[in-house]
Amino acid sequence: MIQYAMAAETIVLARKDLYDQVWTTPMRVLAGKYGLSDVGLAKICKKYGIPRPSRGWWAQKQAGYKVEQTPLPKGDEDTTVRIWVDHDRASRRDHVRGIVAGTRRKKTPREKFAVLQTLTDPHPLIATVADALIAVEPGANGLVLPPPHCLNIYVSPESRDRALRVIDTLIKVLEAEGHEVRVLRASTSAIIEGIRIPISITEDLKAERLHAREHNLDGPYEFGYNKYVRDVASGKLCIRIGSVDDNLRAPVRRLWRDTDRQRLEDVLYAIVQGLEKIAAVMRADERKKQQEDYETGDDI
Repeated sequence: MIQYAMAAETIVLARKDLYDQVWTTPMRVLAGKYGLSDVGLAKICKKYGIPRPSRGWWAQKQAGYKVEQTPLPKGDEDTTVRIWVDHDRASRRDHVRGIVAGTRRKKTPREKFAVLQTLTDPHPLIATVADALIAVEPGANGLVLPPPHCLNIYVSPESRDRALRVIDTLIKVLEAEGHEVRVLRASTSAIIEGIRIPISITEDLKAERLHAREHNLDGPYEFGYNKYVRDVASGKLCIRIGSVDDNLRAPVRRLWRDTDRQRLEDVLYAIVQGLEKIAAVMRADERKKQQEDYETGDDI
């Protein structure tokens, strides 16, 4: 028997009940019922020793093939399984999906997202910051802090050219989509239909162990010198969009970085989509707040 907690946030059911549901309802559908991802539900099944249909099992069943159901391993079938249901998370996900579905973008050709190997005909904002970054000495961590009124590009001299090419392409694509990028004092923002969204490109740091000869030998000797490390430029870039102060009512991705599998050059399309999603969510949140203020009389 399934029991619901008073707050309707924790669902309590027997291990056998969850097993039966897993084999009668596709995981993605069942996970949505509980406000979980299919990966999250799979982890719960693993925790309680509940087998799941293998990949392609449901397709074979729908096609009329005879499929086998893995029996529930021996154990206490009445073992209590608790599933925490985040209704707010599910509603936020549906909220942002609805917003994004209603957002219509210009279809900039994918080739426009290609980052060239050399900086060609740079955007005026890029030309300005390029000269400024060359004139500034790197800090202790090897990164160059851009001067005020320049694009927020915080990278090492070795990564400077690549960062400029990536941001140059991103700015040009945004403008082709009808958006713009502005620099106000020390802040760089994309302007999406009047919504200002902070954007920056930085270089990740990595820890580098100091060797004994790099220490100041004039001072007192310290044991454990091999434990000393310092932060240095890693060569890996990341782009951040939005602000932690946005307080958005829906989850939206805000960070992309170089990985072993992909580089920022490969995800510019997703970054543009991310900016547009944040703008759409911010507009929807503002309308919702105005409606709530109207209903409560706070706007009077």
